Amino acid sequence: MKRLLLSIVVLSIGLLSAVNILVNIPGDNKADYVNAGRDIACFKPDGSIDIVIDETELTDFKAQYPQMSVVTTDEELRNNFRKKTRDLPGYRDYGMLTQELYNLQLAHANICMLTSIGESWGKIQFDLGNFDYYDYQHDLYAIKVSDNPGIEEDEPVIYFVGEHHAREPISLEVVMNLLNHLLENYYTDPQIQDYVDNYQIWFIPLLNPDGHKIVTDEGDMWWRKNIRDHNYNNEVDFPSSYGNTFDGVDLNRNYGWHWGNHNAPDDMNDATYHGTGPFSEPETQAFRDFLEEHKPVAGLSYHSYGNYVLFPFGYGWNAETADREVMVNLADEMAQRIHRVNGLPYQSFVEWQLYPCMGGTDDYAYGMHRTIAFTIELADTFIPDASLVQGICDENLNGQLHFLDRFEKSILKGHVTDSVSGEPIGATIFIDGIDNLGSGQTDYMCNPQWGSYYRTLQPGDYTFEVSANGYITQRDIPFTITDSTETVIDIQLELHENSTLTIEVVDDNNEPMPETAIQLVSLVTETYTTAENGTVTILDVPVGMYNVRIDCPGYGLIDKMLEVGAGDTFWHVNLYPHSLIFDFEIDSNGWNCSGAWGTTNDNSLNGVQSLSSKYPGYSMSTGSYAKLIQPLDNSEGDVSIEFFLTSDYQHGDNNSYFQISEDQTTWITLESFRENSDWTKYSYDLSQYNWETMYIRFFQYMETGTSGGVYVDDFAIYQNQVTVPNDENNQQIPVVKSLVAYPNPFSNELIIETKGLSDEKVQIYNIKGQLVNEIESSKGKAVWNTKLDNGQAAGNGIYFIKCGNIKQKTLLLK
Repeated sequence: MKRLLLSIVVLSIGLLSAVNILVNIPGDNKADYVNAGRDIACFKPDGSIDIVIDETELTDFKAQYPQMSVVTTDEELRNNFRKKTRDLPGYRDYGMLTQELYNLQLAHANICMLTSIGESWGKIQFDLGNFDYYDYQHDLYAIKVSDNPGIEEDEPVIYFVGEHHAREPISLEVVMNLLNHLLENYYTDPQIQDYVDNYQIWFIPLLNPDGHKIVTDEGDMWWRKNIRDHNYNNEVDFPSSYGNTFDGVDLNRNYGWHWGNHNAPDDMNDATYHGTGPFSEPETQAFRDFLEEHKPVAGLSYHSYGNYVLFPFGYGWNAETADREVMVNLADEMAQRIHRVNGLPYQSFVEWQLYPCMGGTDDYAYGMHRTIAFTIELADTFIPDASLVQGICDENLNGQLHFLDRFEKSILKGHVTDSVSGEPIGATIFIDGIDNLGSGQTDYMCNPQWGSYYRTLQPGDYTFEVSANGYITQRDIPFTITDSTETVIDIQLELHENSTLTIEVVDDNNEPMPETAIQLVSLVTETYTTAENGTVTILDVPVGMYNVRIDCPGYGLIDKMLEVGAGDTFWHVNLYPHSLIFDFEIDSNGWNCSGAWGTTNDNSLNGVQSLSSKYPGYSMSTGSYAKLIQPLDNSEGDVSIEFFLTSDYQHGDNNSYFQISEDQTTWITLESFRENSDWTKYSYDLSQYNWETMYIRFFQYMETGTSGGVYVDDFAIYQNQVTVPNDENNQQIPVVKSLVAYPNPFSNELIIETKGLSDEKVQIYNIKGQLVNEIESSKGKAVWNTKLDNGQAAGNGIYFIKCGNIKQKTLLLK
């Protein structure tokens, strides 16, 4: 009886909910509707947008936008969905899907295996004793297709996942169509047999079964999220207007790579609400665990709508992947093979170009696991007419088969093992000119179970490095990628003896500094603390280049690249207190403020005032700034800065930046602030830029609204902080200006001047500590033309210039 009562309640609420329609609005009105919490269905390349509105709002919208058009009505969605007969393929509900998956496993037991990778939010609630969710006992089913499906083999894994969003059931149909095609044609099509025999292909047709039930039951055709019960009333709360509802989390905003509120709001009522934190939902936790367990080489995630093939990153403007070249090429090849209903091919582009949003599936899969991940936005509306479903599936089959074919060619693969035991090693594979690009993805790691690696590349000549803790790094391994074959290189790594590293930290009076935290960053980050005598000794440190970070309160930040050599290594570190501090108690002396910037007593860390972009009586004009009037003297290359900041922005498209410049024309952003935050310390070692003078500013960008901003306090400048290795007799090397590299950043040529150094060669290292070139110095001067030692052009990124015992950072930006 309780189950029947719940069904009646849910149905009644559904019938009472607002009637929605989908409209297209021309012009660039993105910001207005994002920040108004509107349910934006699709951003179009022509600048127009499709949004979901209440039918009662139609008259007002037509008055404001005469060129507006209606894309889809609620009645059309329901009519599109209702043609469910199998002779006219339409849309599966959860029961139809699960029965079909069971039948497929029985019919093809030798090449497929059905399993559950998790449970939906509704089923977890029911299992906890909440019987109001009796009708939502849904498993997250996955089916594996391979020649030995019950065995975890040393084969590349590829996934196809559908329906993160409930109102996009066409995505489930496209995934199921490929699954059936592979199973039905395995014995008759040699190419398909090759895929199945040599890959592990995983299908997860329905990641949001609770939301899918709401749509298939026609309770709300516009439902997007899962059904998390935010108000604990044990009911599915249907929306009162334009598709938004208090219940649920947008699963495609809930992943943990740059999870945040940029087009992924904090408001639970919003259709794109991102949850209480990354992976707060059982559905995204299940897919996260799937990725961690199987470490896929590649995957496709399906959505509707737009007729697009999209690739990461999507979390912010201009964020790019190290594998951008491959992704651009493969996305375009797939898009050209998939045609819209009108016959035109799909379009392809990077995800942020459509619109940036945080917490997406592809960003996490690629950023964390280096999976070559894509999103395909299907069709011209959320739920195309059922008569069009098979045609959409068939068109996408062309792209899917090409996707599978791509990972059998133009790929570098092999195994990394111990040279003595033959055991697999979870080594890092670093390809020069590829892995030193991108916006901060993780390093590519071999599968530790097998030692296997698969790197998808464009045809050309490359070199790569293989490294692992405790092993001798193999560098500059040459290889060639062709457009039709695989390149297989197996690597055996040899163990080597490690070094003993001693670090001594003293203050400006050469007094020991105990309890100073030191981080060594290489393949992993380790933290050490100095003893009472200011030293720390670290045993068994692998030889190589390490990023050394020392962030000591009151002494600024050291963030430099230093080398651990064979045998014993000794570093001596001098820390100096700040040379200048701004507490903003005497207005904004020393700072040139424009627009909304100035001092305020609304909020402060210490004292009563702070520097803020919310100056009393301010105007929220975009482009305002607070700039340090006196440029920093960085002639010795030892400047660092520190400040404390809090922010209270209310809209994801409003933010501030901390920026530096050499000429006040080109500004480099070191940090962006867009989310609400408590007082937080920010520290930067600026020595890598090697500018003799350096300008600093805070810059605010406001896209909409009249509220929110940042507060800055206790802005400190530190100079003459140096890290000096000692010689064998512990005699401190004099601190001199001995190595200068300019301009920095540079694009074509880097001029390197050495003073007081006997070495006639200058060495160039990339950010991984790899030696990429060695240049002869003549009369204390050398020029690097951005070429690597193999003649190839160096990629954008940070490089380290070394001559003798002196090193400097520089930034290549072409």
